[in-house]
Amino acid sequence: MEERERTSAILRKRKQCPSSSGQQEGSPESERGVFVKLPYRELINLFAGTEKRSRLSPADNDTNSYESKIDAEWQPEECYSWAVTQGHPDALFQLSQLCRILLGDDKKTVTFLRLAAQKGQVDAQIEMGIRFREGKGVEKDDAKAFKYEIVSAEKGHHLAFQSLGLRYVHGNGTERDEKKGVEFMRWAAEKGNSVAMYNLGLMYHDGRCVEQDLKKAVEWYRLGAQGGNTVARTNLGVLYLQGRGVAQDRKQAMEHFQIAADGGYVDALFNIGSAYLRGGSLAVDFARAVSYYQLASALGDEESEQRFKALTGRDSSSRRRTKDN
Repeated sequence: MEERERTSAILRKRKQCPSSSGQQEGSPESERGVFVKLPYRELINLFAGTEKRSRLSPADNDTNSYESKIDAEWQPEECYSWAVTQGHPDALFQLSQLCRILLGDDKKTVTFLRLAAQKGQVDAQIEMGIRFREGKGVEKDDAKAFKYEIVSAEKGHHLAFQSLGLRYVHGNGTERDEKKGVEFMRWAAEKGNSVAMYNLGLMYHDGRCVEQDLKKAVEWYRLGAQGGNTVARTNLGVLYLQGRGVAQDRKQAMEHFQIAADGGYVDALFNIGSAYLRGGSLAVDFARAVSYYQLASALGDEESEQRFKALTGRDSSSRRRTKDN
């Protein structure tokens, strides 16, 4: 199969030329391909800024016509026309994000993504892969998603490594190969992908695809937590609470839970509520336990709703509002 041969070639190339830990190529990670979060005028400034002109202007660097068109009120439609006329991959990708974020126009978003991807823009290729995998704005096609992932991985993109890692670990769209999956996941983590760090922590935690090693699980969870992954931080808190793979430290566990809870992670909110209810490292605090269960319930956690109801004899107010509406 062509796909397996190309991914094997990627593995061989990476082994010959290993990257330094923490190096990251491409755009910051996002589970759903959201790479640009800028207000309107800042997006326009990507075209108006002097420092960008050498990259976004025509190949011959004749910017006269370009400069004459640009002002603070340049409309999105003019941006689209200019980018399509010039055919700049980065500009096309930025415009796809402008369509998605500001206009909410999925059709135009996909149009510009396709154009940018065809011209080799790696972030566009990644997002097209995600869209084909999820059937978002395009007809679902896992074979096309796989091809986009391979193309992006050949360029060293961490999200492609992560996607291929999961694909081989689970055997989705290809023959299952846990060893290859772990290698791709590790390279994604080395490039700073916190989701890959979490996945590696989970693998070592549960002994899936690798030999169980709780100390390594702690290391990967810690790296993922430092990268902002709330699930990794919560699992790290659990290991501190249990004293597995690390010296037991209930105070540290609660600190990790609280940071993850501040990020809106439901399991962390539930864990804090349970800690206040159970006591131990914390003084039993019924009111705080109830409040954390209520917060988790408001985010849709059914077990927290059940605990809240058992402790108070009523549904959480958030659930009542949902039903009334």
